Amino acid sequence: MIHTTRLEFLRRLGASVLTVGLAPRLLAQTAAPVPLAPPVPSVPVPPASGAFISHGLAEGMKVAITFDDGPNPKLTPQILAELEKRKIHSTFFLIGRNVKTWPALAKAIVEQGHEVANHTFTHPTLSKLSDAAVADELRRGQDTLHAATGVTPNLFRPPYGAFRRAQAALALAEKLDILMWSVDPRDWSQPGVEKIQGTVKAETKPGGIVLLHELHAQTLDALPGVLDDLQARGFQLVTISEVLGRKA
Repeated sequence: MIHTTRLEFLRRLGASVLTVGLAPRLLAQTAAPVPLAPPVPSVPVPPASGAFISHGLAEGMKVAITFDDGPNPKLTPQILAELEKRKIHSTFFLIGRNVKTWPALAKAIVEQGHEVANHTFTHPTLSKLSDAAVADELRRGQDTLHAATGVTPNLFRPPYGAFRRAQAALALAEKLDILMWSVDPRDWSQPGVEKIQGTVKAETKPGGIVLLHELHAQTLDALPGVLDDLQARGFQLVTISEVLGRKA
């Protein structure tokens, strides 16, 4: 059976926002077609390029494992432990209000050598908001992460992947690149441990960006198998900055 990715489906549908990874309730929203982001070239991506990035460099065997929606007091420490066992560094897209609630967890992520990135302050559907509201979400996310970790992120992922091209300048104003993904096992929907592992195994290619969430136990249960399989196949699991060629 031919597998059609959601990005391919949305291109055909002519969605007005990049909605990779949207929940079903958002997929129903359509409007006039707009140009989608061009593929990321096989050269290092300059910081704050304004591009919608869904893939890293194709050369080599680097893959970025990313985690959205944390920090989570139940799951984050266990995710960090699994990564530490394997000496893996990842990128965590953190929600500002969660960071404000659990700042020590955000700090622990950085102290373990991982990369932190902006996932807004309240996790809204940005494509529905005014420019002023979007700018506020980004700024509050930046400020909260810096206060907790001492790091000012340069990467941003819109919740649900919902971000209009006309809004890209708002991210650029904060010196934030817009990060999407190339592999989505839909772990947020709790499809089962084997399904999560199988999707990542089947779809991950060099330069890939894998989307996972700090939401449910299924992700944690699937994680050891995901990491071990990728490493056994020769993939080097790194941060977003590394897979984009910005950091050795």
